[in-house]
Amino acid sequence: MGAGSHVVELSDSAVGSIARIENCINGLEKTLENHRNKLSGAQSQLEASKTQLTRPFEQEQELHTVLTELANVNAILNVDKTEDADAVLSENEDNKKDILEMKEEEDGQEY
Repeated sequence: MGAGSHVVELSDSAVGSIARIENCINGLEKTLENHRNKLSGAQSQLEASKTQLTRPFEQEQELHTVLTELANVNAILNVDKTEDADAVLSENEDNKKDILEMKEEEDGQEY
């Protein structure tokens, strides 16, 4: 567990090399402590999140009210779109009739 490698540049003297190795080991201990602190914080956040998940949604009633209002507004807007679409369709049909009548009149005329 925790296997890894770390590179330490050795010095020309044995005492200097030992000091560098000790500094590297001390750095590893500090790094380990930092990671343990982060793990502890993450575990605390996890527990707090689990607790929050069990609580009911406080604005649930307000959400349902707003969603109902939104559905009503969308229904009103869709009614308007349907009426507008019907008006456009009937206008297009009138235009087609006019065009057909003009073609029939042209066909009946001699040039």
